[in-house]
Amino acid sequence: MPEGVRTLRNALGEALTTYAFGDLCHRQGRIREALCHFTRSGELIGRLEASLWRARVLREIARAHADLGDRDAATAAWKEALDLLAGLGSAEAVQVRELLKQVSPAAARVPAWAGRRLHRGQRGG
Repeated sequence: MPEGVRTLRNALGEALTTYAFGDLCHRQGRIREALCHFTRSGELIGRLEASLWRARVLREIARAHADLGDRDAATAAWKEALDLLAGLGSAEAVQVRELLKQVSPAAARVPAWAGRRLHRGQRGG
């Protein structure tokens, strides 16, 4: 296997393992520790440009912030996750929109063009 492929697989594996640790900590009520794991996972996934997984990590970061009472940080993370998911046309955007509505109804609005793939030369709006 080429070294570059091995490096990418290792980075993805580390990112997903760190995400799983965050999920476990969150389920056990260790929210601050979960947030640290999710944040690290997001850093790793950000290097891979894996938009779907980046959105999923942001969703969990938002949940952790919400559980810690930080509505502003939760709103920002859910909004970024929603933008990514809507841009990908992912059905997961519906769940994130509902979570976002609970803390910020105005932020949960997505432009009508979101979720549609634009063709070259076409503009959203």
